[in-house]
Amino acid sequence: MQDTQQASLLPGPARRLAAWCALLLLVSAVVYVGIRLCDEFRTAVVPVLLALLGTALLGPLHRRLVKAGVQRSVAAALTCVAVVAVVGGAVYIVVAALIDTGDEIVASLKQAARASPTTSGRPGPRWTTWPPTPGNSSASSAAPPRPA
Repeated sequence: MQDTQQASLLPGPARRLAAWCALLLLVSAVVYVGIRLCDEFRTAVVPVLLALLGTALLGPLHRRLVKAGVQRSVAAALTCVAVVAVVGGAVYIVVAALIDTGDEIVASLKQAARASPTTSGRPGPRWTTWPPTPGNSSASSAAPPRPA
């Protein structure tokens, strides 16, 4: 056994460090592939992750209701009602905020549309008429004329 240790080119601590580095590279590669797969199958992964998160967050509420003496089916129904109330409240808050700031959003979108550059780099509409037709001089020219 000592013959194999003496024949080694690296001391023991260096071999252990190399083994840990190789393990770190392997784990990093597995994590990278896992992230890429989750990104590729996003439409299937996101609902599963949301279901797991919901289960983890709602499990304690269900257990407390059962521990308090409520029947399991009634506790499950109350937990579902709590989920609907929380999601409904969040949607209500977001919609109310959008309604309150709707005019500001529309005004900023109009301002951004007016300030956006055309293909020639100048601000303004691209064509004087829509849709552009082959006979329309502003659609066939390289740089459309500025509107008056």
